[in-house]
Amino acid sequence: MLESLLRETDWLDALRRTDEPVLLYGMGSGADKILALLSGAGIRVAGVFASDGFVRGHSYRGMRVLTRREAEERFGSFTALLAFGLEGGPDEALRAVASRHRLLAPNLPVYGAGRLDKAYIRQNAARILYVYERLADDYSKRLFYELLRYDVNGDPRALLAMESRCDPPPSYFAHGRAHIDVGAHDGATLRDYQAVSPAHGPLLAVEPDRIAFRRLCTAVSDLPLARPIRAAASDREGQACFAGGQGRGSALAERGEAVRTVTVDGLCGRRRLGQPDVLRVGSLRIDAEGADERVLCGAANTLYEDAPTVCAAVYHRAFDLVELPRLLLAQRPDYRLTLGKKAYIPAWDVFVFAEKRKK
Repeated sequence: MLESLLRETDWLDALRRTDEPVLLYGMGSGADKILALLSGAGIRVAGVFASDGFVRGHSYRGMRVLTRREAEERFGSFTALLAFGLEGGPDEALRAVASRHRLLAPNLPVYGAGRLDKAYIRQNAARILYVYERLADDYSKRLFYELLRYDVNGDPRALLAMESRCDPPPSYFAHGRAHIDVGAHDGATLRDYQAVSPAHGPLLAVEPDRIAFRRLCTAVSDLPLARPIRAAASDREGQACFAGGQGRGSALAERGEAVRTVTVDGLCGRRRLGQPDVLRVGSLRIDAEGADERVLCGAANTLYEDAPTVCAAVYHRAFDLVELPRLLLAQRPDYRLTLGKKAYIPAWDVFVFAEKRKK
């Protein structure tokens, strides 16, 4: 598996070697990240284009934003770098680009620095194999491989060809204990959970963003067991700065609004092991916009005592796909791990599911 990954051509190396102009397809924060990386690698971007509905005679970074046809008239054949997220698979505009030009979609981290490249794979071969060998089914192993391959070569076609599966195991819903949703946003995930779960205890929904929290409270107001909590879940209790973004981009930051930080263990009355009258937890969802590792660390006692079934995002930071499954196995060696993904370019909405193995 590793040998195959190391034979892939790194997408940055491919850009260094190409004689074609390199163009950004899209603008905004995604394009900013790609430009910063390319600048550090000594790779020049010749221009920027967008889908027809987004071209309004404006410029981005001093380059006039072109339509695809204008870009083709000016540059002829080129390599396009997708610089925005697309849910549900390729649309007509993206297919038109991919059918005429080489299209790469760099999978850069939503938060933080770093890149999962061949250097990382070489240096962390044992860690990668450790996770791969402990994935419980063929789909998860193939998805793990294709995600790593995509990180290296930037070509999303093989990943898009895979079936999208993102259903937690049955134990996530059927346990009769509390369910905790970290990063509950507007309440949609909690309502989805409540609609499927046949029996559950309290529903704790943790969300730090002020506007999203208001929507969350409205969305779950008719659920008698729901308990919205305005806070940022982390690995320690206290206070932190939070930069709101009403969705992707809402995260703990160096500057921003001061919000309360909580831990899963603290919410459950488990600041130490062996406490009486704790909240028993059957399932835990973590989609914490880059703070996912901290949330798991702050849930160590709960995982140790209750072994809840976990659904955790593994796409926010560059190495989450490897490091978060390792952390779960360190906390609970008896966890059974699977992976799931939704149809997204780049590889967002990828989750690890962990449930206690049946004896």
